[in-house]
Amino acid sequence: MNQRRHQGLAGRAYILQNQVAHVRFLPSPSNHAFVYPTFSLLASLIALEKGELDLFGGRLFGYGTIWNRVTGLRASGYLHDAPGDKRTIKQKLVCILEAHGHPGQDLGNAWLMTMPTFLGIEGINPLTVHFCYRRGSAQLWIVVLEVHNTFGERHVYVLECAKASAASSSGFKYEWIFSRQFHVSPFNDRSGFYKCQIIPPPGPPNDDGFPMPPRPVVKLTLLTSSHEKKLIAIQRATNSTHLSSWSLLSTLVRSPFGLLLALPRILYQAYILHYKKQLHVYQRPEPYALDPDVEHHLPAVPNRSEADHPPGGGSIGWQKKSFLEKRCQIRVYEFLQRRSIETGISIHFIPANPAEANMSFEAEGSQDLSRSVSIYYRSARIFAIIFMMPSPRHALLLGQGENVFSVSSEDLLEELFKPSNTLSECRWKDSLAGRLRAKTVPFSLSLPIPNHHPLDNPATIGSLFILYALIFLGTLEKNLYNFFHAKFVPGDEPWGGWTRLSFTPSWDAIGSFRKDTK
Repeated sequence: MNQRRHQGLAGRAYILQNQVAHVRFLPSPSNHAFVYPTFSLLASLIALEKGELDLFGGRLFGYGTIWNRVTGLRASGYLHDAPGDKRTIKQKLVCILEAHGHPGQDLGNAWLMTMPTFLGIEGINPLTVHFCYRRGSAQLWIVVLEVHNTFGERHVYVLECAKASAASSSGFKYEWIFSRQFHVSPFNDRSGFYKCQIIPPPGPPNDDGFPMPPRPVVKLTLLTSSHEKKLIAIQRATNSTHLSSWSLLSTLVRSPFGLLLALPRILYQAYILHYKKQLHVYQRPEPYALDPDVEHHLPAVPNRSEADHPPGGGSIGWQKKSFLEKRCQIRVYEFLQRRSIETGISIHFIPANPAEANMSFEAEGSQDLSRSVSIYYRSARIFAIIFMMPSPRHALLLGQGENVFSVSSEDLLEELFKPSNTLSECRWKDSLAGRLRAKTVPFSLSLPIPNHHPLDNPATIGSLFILYALIFLGTLEKNLYNFFHAKFVPGDEPWGGWTRLSFTPSWDAIGSFRKDTK
């Protein structure tokens, strides 16, 4: 790279040497702290997407793909990805701003602070920060915190600088307090608040550089619902150098695995907190919907106040569907497509996941709005629940109780899944499938179990395989946790859905549960 181009990159891209520190205060017997060095990239979003930051023909560093290069960035690793999404990071950032009520056309440029990929490996990026500037203004406009967890989920918090409080800690320029909306650590539930404090870059990207290289700082303090300080996480840039082939190579030589250590470090600290500090684990909750209207129709989620109006809204990235969930989804959709014609009922599946498309099944010529049912769901787990449960009433009880889905009309759903009176040609398979499904519910639940499941018409080896696999994997999960002596917060075990339901009013309204005493 010639000297002229190197000078042109001076104010548009930097390699940051960071110090990442975490300090836990609560619960007090589990006090814990650690510090790690990391490095990240601070890059002009416009220059990045124009390819102006590519090094050595894009082989050393480049934008657009992570393959055939030492380090790189690609748009699909950031913000919201829809199926077949070809948008750039900036285009997706504009959509995020507009979804939160900000004029997307006002976005001029932004600093992207993130960790690039290494040798085609896209490690976890716990925190990416987008420092956004208005077009034609040198004043910081909005800060977008993009949080990724180890479950493959993503969330954004959109923080407007004009609404920031005066920073209470010396050195920080902006401060916000907002409700937590995303599950990051298995040792915390989703209740409480974040206090975010930042020292931003000195200004928007420019070709002239800055008198002092930027050293941004982001500090997150986790507060309990009563605003007690529970945990502090801080990323502080201790050194900043202009991005160049030489500076990047020297950084990689000094820390050849620095970009790949985030996940191993997270797992190691989780081991310490769980086995040495004796912190119990919370079950991963399903993310909140990005669309407020969809979230309104979903079952209420614990640890969330109706008065909370966080700047982040819902999540932008969900876990991918498992193979078995996909197979269950296909079975359910095939069945409902046929039943919508037979019954004249219109069915609408409306996901919370913004990457999932709505799915509708409507009888031709049907105009009766009273014969329409909408099913809102947070997770593809809905299809496994419908497939596994012996009846729609069982599925409703478990699915709503576990905050997975809700329906606009329970009566129409039951009508759709009404067992057929037609005798199956494969009675032994039907009988076996029925026995398997009966084992998934408590024997004391006073709900009738039909002799035939509507999705088995007739039961097939494929149906039995899916049932066996779902039951086996559920049992295996429980046994593995027990083998490794993993301990969940009492009542929050992944396999404890029916037990949790036994303590809710909905259980008393539908069935009964015998509580054994010793």
